[in-house]
Amino acid sequence: EMFPKSMQSGQKEHILNLLRHDLRTLKTLSHPGILRVIHVFDESKKAVAFVAEPVSCSLADLLLIPRNLLDPQAARLAASDLALSAPEKARGAAGLLDALQYLHQVGRRLHCDLTP
Repeated sequence: EMFPKSMQSGQKEHILNLLRHDLRTLKTLSHPGILRVIHVFDESKKAVAFVAEPVSCSLADLLLIPRNLLDPQAARLAASDLALSAPEKARGAAGLLDALQYLHQVGRRLHCDLTP
């Protein structure tokens, strides 16, 4: 079950409808910085399912790799290997801003939850 048991069915239905709407909108967008939704399944009224392009790693995963290593020395080495240079950080920020600009101007959407 993807919802808390205490949630009323009307609330669940509202959230599922919002998700379906957002997925249909996302499917119409085409930008290298925005996840490409390939197909949205409409078979179920109780769940939302979709197919998206493969994602090998999130920025959060990348940033957490050193903290997940058990050996402190290996963690330090991994952190230094993964440290981004100033130009890499600038390219990443520019890519993020470009995707947001596309989302605002073309998709007419506002992203309200930016996380790594």
